[in-house]
Amino acid sequence: MNLTIHAAVLVSTGVVITSVPAHADEITIAPSRDVTFNEDTFGDSGNGSGEYLFAGRNAVGSRKRSILFFDIASALPAGATVESVTLTLHCSRTSSGLRSVGLYAALADWGEGASNPPNNEGSGGPAAENDATWIYRFFVPGGQGPTWNTPGGDFLPAASAVTSVGSEGQFYSWSSAQMAADVQGWLDDASSNFGWFVVGTETQTRTSKRFDSRTNPDQSFRPSLTIVYSATGPCPADVAEPFGVLDLADVQAFIAAFVSGDPLADIADPFGVLDLADVQAFIAAFVSGDPLADIADPAGVLDLADVQAFIASFTAGCP
Repeated sequence: MNLTIHAAVLVSTGVVITSVPAHADEITIAPSRDVTFNEDTFGDSGNGSGEYLFAGRNAVGSRKRSILFFDIASALPAGATVESVTLTLHCSRTSSGLRSVGLYAALADWGEGASNPPNNEGSGGPAAENDATWIYRFFVPGGQGPTWNTPGGDFLPAASAVTSVGSEGQFYSWSSAQMAADVQGWLDDASSNFGWFVVGTETQTRTSKRFDSRTNPDQSFRPSLTIVYSATGPCPADVAEPFGVLDLADVQAFIAAFVSGDPLADIADPFGVLDLADVQAFIAAFVSGDPLADIADPAGVLDLADVQAFIASFTAGCP
């Protein structure tokens, strides 16, 4: 069976698809890890599983920093284009007025242990195994474990975003082009994703801000990251070499991915599900509505049967 491949329009199950442009989708995810650590000499003060995160200096001048990690690679489809990113935190307590709080991209991996300080958690508590602390990236009881190159954590010197945080009992957001670039980089290379440090005003005492963590009992107060992204580029069907050319190799690669359940074929809503929408989106990049695509009964109608026959023909290696 010969099938002429074109690019643009597919009429299937009564729906006209004029093209497969990049389309904006939005997803909101929670951090997979978040930790607060306090400035101390031995690096044995931690807060890996408490209800709160802190940033700034307390009344006695001790610095507090938090760090959050979001699993970008599991949240977004491979090849997506990140358009905007917004981090939202709920400030539940403050001892000062308006203060700057910045996000800084972390440069090394770190752990979240089971430490959970008492009361309001402001003084921290004994670090637990694998906690990130002021000295250690992964604390080991007894003072062992990999350390930060610089006490207080390793992060880029330039902030990805800065927001002024004032009153408690309010939500605050961080959003910038650099944050979008950070997330894009983490999607393209998951091994570079170590999250963001949350660093408050550290030039004065009594500047500490307390935010609610991912384990806060009130789920509505927990940190969230909202990502707006384009799930498909101008040519989502171009999934095989030579890239930039839509040819039989792309069709075969898509079919193989679809049949095997490979996420490569997951190019349409709902993401995470391989279904007819993905097939339609793919074929729309190739088929112009040419009668040659009408390869199944009823003749003269491009419908689900044609899509199924199209898939079956390529699955069988019979173009």
